[in-house]
Parts: sequence; structure tokens; C-alpha cells
Amino acid sequence: MTSAVPPSTRKARAEEARKHYQHLRVQRLSAQQDDLADPLVAAIIDPTDGTLDKEALKADLPVQVALWDVPLFDGDTDTVQLQMSMGDDTFVAVGAALAITAPVDPATFPRTLALPKSELAADGPRKLRYHIKRYNFLDNYSPAIDLIVDGTPPWEDATPAQIALPSEAITDAYLAANPAGVVGTLPAYDNQQPTDKVAFYYLKAPLPSDPADLPAPVGFIAVPDNREVVFPVANIQQLGDGGCHACYVVIDKAHNESRLSLYATLNVALGALPTGLGAPVVPLAADGLVDLADARTGVVVHIPTFSNWKNTDQIEVKWGSHTLAAEQIGSSPIFPFPVRIPNEVLKAEYGAATGEVEIEVSYSVLRGTVPFGPEKATVKVDFSVIGPVRPVPDPDWPDPINTDLLAPEVRGKTSDTANTLERTDAGQDAELTFDLYTNAIDGELVDFYWGDTLVKEASHTVDTGAGPKIKVEILWKYILDAGNNPALPVHYRIRAADSTNEQYSVAARVAVDAITLTPDAPTFQGEAPNGWLNCDSLWEDPTNPSGAPAIRVDIPDLSQYLKAGDVLTVTWTPLSGRVGEDVIATAIKTEDITLDASHPASGFTWLVEPYATHILPLHDLANGKPDGRARVEYAFDYKGEKITSAQLETVVSLGTGAGTCVIP
Repeated sequence: MTSAVPPSTRKARAEEARKHYQHLRVQRLSAQQDDLADPLVAAIIDPTDGTLDKEALKADLPVQVALWDVPLFDGDTDTVQLQMSMGDDTFVAVGAALAITAPVDPATFPRTLALPKSELAADGPRKLRYHIKRYNFLDNYSPAIDLIVDGTPPWEDATPAQIALPSEAITDAYLAANPAGVVGTLPAYDNQQPTDKVAFYYLKAPLPSDPADLPAPVGFIAVPDNREVVFPVANIQQLGDGGCHACYVVIDKAHNESRLSLYATLNVALGALPTGLGAPVVPLAADGLVDLADARTGVVVHIPTFSNWKNTDQIEVKWGSHTLAAEQIGSSPIFPFPVRIPNEVLKAEYGAATGEVEIEVSYSVLRGTVPFGPEKATVKVDFSVIGPVRPVPDPDWPDPINTDLLAPEVRGKTSDTANTLERTDAGQDAELTFDLYTNAIDGELVDFYWGDTLVKEASHTVDTGAGPKIKVEILWKYILDAGNNPALPVHYRIRAADSTNEQYSVAARVAVDAITLTPDAPTFQGEAPNGWLNCDSLWEDPTNPSGAPAIRVDIPDLSQYLKAGDVLTVTWTPLSGRVGEDVIATAIKTEDITLDASHPASGFTWLVEPYATHILPLHDLANGKPDGRARVEYAFDYKGEKITSAQLETVVSLGTGAGTCVIP
């Protein structure tokens, strides 16, 4: 009978069995290699030379170490340490060592060591191995592997030069002659390698500065020995007319990318090309000169129609040496196509010239960046002025007002108050005084404006010996025509005798209240040959009288004063007898009429009726006054003042020799 084995003995035997199995497994695995295994670096992208991916250089580099004949006796320790050489046979320890202490589970292999990032800072070749310091103080070294550190991109820190593209325009004819596409040549660069690749792009503005914002490349290929790349016809046609641009990025074996290259321009003009271009026209130069008044109106260049235009074509106008921003024709252009010349361009091109200068005007039609033209014309320009020098800079140019031309002063002959005309000045000319301006020269002309009207009779020829203050007369007819105005602008303009260019003074504001407005009198219909009213005047057709008898009064056109909704008051005043002031008060007729469609401000007919009340009382045979008189007038409110028309008076004779008018 076999005696029982104590538990402690069973445990010891089991532990011994496990160690024996582990030892056999380690022997079997380590026996599969005669020497230590090479260090394993997953970041190597070219095993033939050990080139590292440039992304791996941004952190510590993981290096894997395979299983070796590790210690078996509990507590024994091997130490593994990476070693690196900078290209010679001198290896130095790098990074932290790793202690492997028995018992060791082979499943924990391979183990990973870290090659410090700092050891990869400089470009160049290296050799890498690992060293094992055995528990028994013997040394063993793995084979060394090659590493190449390359963190420098093609072109280094420089921006790659432009790709060379054809200088001629890319047209339908060009593409037909080059069916493969447009060839571009990359510029040569230092240290070009057969493993370098290039991504090249074709695009329009806006042009990104960051390669991440580029569209998909036209191609991504190994850099050819001749450095030529091809932009296919389909890409050219898809992008259309340009202003098209090409750029590229070179990428080396280590995945280093160059900076985005400078953009190169390809001039593309597809489709039927513009033809039949004519000379530009400046309409305001039709009189032979572009002057200051034209500049204030706005100088426009007209481009005549031409054949084969596209809505994306642009017109680029040049005024002298100044090229304007191109303007797109659009889908529904109007020819002649107008292009406004900015005031700042007009002024800058004329500069400090005096008198007339000739300026060349030209334009080109741009299909993309391909010009057609230019077509040219020449115009004469004169922006010179006399008198006080304008400010520099002159942001208000061509505004004619020069603040150094002081405002004139106006006085009435009777009221004699500065810049005021009162009712006491009615019917009289006014006196205008102004200070002779600086830089005045004999023979220069000064014109005066009452409101917007030139006072021809007041025009003044400068005589510098006449004194610093000049007086002229403003005729009453100009004051009357302009009417009353609480702030009527009055100014003068100066010019050379042979020039149309004027400078304006500051305007005086004249309070004009000298005019009593008296609109035209109304008129009567149906007057007798001597201008009287008689029985025939009661009917529109005396031979066929119909309706109620009435005197018809025509109110004239008052639309310059009144509008619909305004009120007009018309008054008929009868007087007994052909002389005297015997008013027949009971026969007076006054009516307030609100202007509307039936009684428009442009004029209407007012009826004096009923006959028995307002007309018949004029026949007063009992008092020896068979004839009478009638006065008619109207009144209205205008600008806060009651306006009364001129009065019309005529004789009313209703006697027939056998009584008075027969009323059907």
C-alpha cells in the first residue's frame, strides 16, 4: 500500500513540472534562430534602406525585440538595451533599459522598447541594435539594422517655383492639336530622388494657400525624369475660360511634403473667339472736348457690339495710363456697352495739366485672361480752372464749388437789408456785391445766377483795377420769374473767356418776399363782339338754348399752384350802371370749390346762376340803368399767403328793346 503524498510535496512537484515545460518551450523557440533576431521597427517604409516614415519622427520610436533564451531560474534577470550608431561602428546606449526577470512567459514577447524622439532629431543614416546583459554577466548583441531619418521635405523651407506652362492661349485649336492635353514642366530642384512623387492641381480663384484646401489633384505620379506632367483636355474643358491656375506638391519617400508651389497661370479661351471689334466712343466728347461739366455728368465709354461674345467675357477699359477693373458682359448685354470712368481716374490722368490734353482711350475684350484688341480712340480733355487753387487732395472733385469764392451779398433798393428783399422792393432791380477773388486776371468772366437762372445782363468782365468789391444789378424780371423764396440760392461762377470750365462760389441764401403773386384773370364765354355780355351769353348755343341760363366763367390752368383737394374761391360781383361803384350786394355770388376731377387744377368752367338772383338785377330800367357791370376773380392759399387773381370786369347788357332776355 502506497503511503499518501503530503500536499506540500505535490505543490513542489507541480511547480517543478511547470518550470521544466517552460524551459523546453524557451529552448524550442530560441532554437529557431541561430543568433538574436533583428530589432523590428514598424515605421520603416523602405526595408531596403531603413527609411522611416516622417510621421514616426514626431514621437518616441517603438522598437520590438523578439524572444531570446531568457533566464529560467526564478529571480535571474536579463537586461535589454537599445544601442545606436550614427553611421560608424561606435554604438551607444539609447533609451531606457528593460529588465526581464524569471519566470518569463514567452507569450509576453515580442517586447517593445522606445527609441527617444531626441535621437531622431537630425537627418541622416543610423544603425540600430539591442544589447542583452545576461544574468550571468555575459553580453550578447543583435544584428544591427539600417535606419534613415529624413524629416526634410523636397525644396526644404523654400516655396517651390511655378510649373512652366505654355505661354500661348489655350484655345479649341490648341487642344485639337494637342489631344493628350497641356504639358507642364516642373522646375528642377536639389536632391531630386527617383522615389519622389508629385501631386499637381488645376483650379480657378480663389486660390488656397493651404494644400488641405485644394481640390482633388489632376494627377499623383512619380516625378518623371523630364519632370513633365500632363493636364488632360477634359480637365481644361471642364474648368473653361480662365485665368486658370496650376500648382503642385512634391512628396518624398519618407512622406515629407513640400510647400505648396507658387501658382502658374494658364490662359484659356475656348469657343468661337471675339471678332469685329470697333473703336470705343466717348459720347460726351462729341463736341470735341471732355470738360468739367462732362466730368460732373459722368464720363462714359461706349463699347460697340462685336461678334462671338460670351456672357462671361469681360470688357477692360484703359483711360490714358489707368486701367479700369474689367466689367463682365453678362447674359443680356446692351450695346453699346457702357463703362463709366471714375472721377478719380479722370482727375489723376489730367493731373496738373493746363488747357487741352489728348488722352488715349482703349479697351480689350477678355476671354478669361486672353485679351482681344485693344481698340483705341483719342479724346481731348480740359479740366483746368481759373481763380483760387482747389485743395490738395480734392475729394469733392469735380464738385464746382470752391469755398475760397466767397458768397455774394444781395440788397433791395428800398429795404437795403443784407440778403433780404421785401414787398417795398417790388418792381425794382436788386444790387449784388461780391469780393473779387484771388488770382484774378483781367478779361476773365463772372456770371451770376439767381436761383438756377443765368442773369445774362449782369455778366461781368474782370478788371483788376476796378477795386476789390464789384457791384452788379439783378433785373426785376429775374426776381419776378423765380418768385418768393425764404432761402433762394444766389451764386456766381468764374471762367476764362475761352473756357467752359467754371468754379462756383458759395451760395448766398436770399430771403425773397418782394412779389405779390397775381394769377391771370378768369375769362367769360359768349362775349359779344365788343366784349360785353348780353342775352346770347346766357347759352352755350344761343340759337338753340337749353338748360338753365347762366354766365360761363373759365378758370385758367392753376396747376403750378394747386392740386386736387385744394380749395379755390370764385367771386362774381355785379354793379349797377355802366359807371360808378354801386355794388348790388344781394346779387353777389361767392363759391368755395374743392378741386377734383370735375373741377381740375388745370382749369374748368364756373357757372353764375341762378339767373334771377345774380344776373337779372343788373337790368335796372326803373332807375334808368338798363346796363350794369360784373367783376369776376378767384383766390386761394399758396405757401401761407392768400393769393387773389387779376380781376375781369365787363358790361352786362340784358335789354332787348322790348324788355329783357327771353328765358324759355
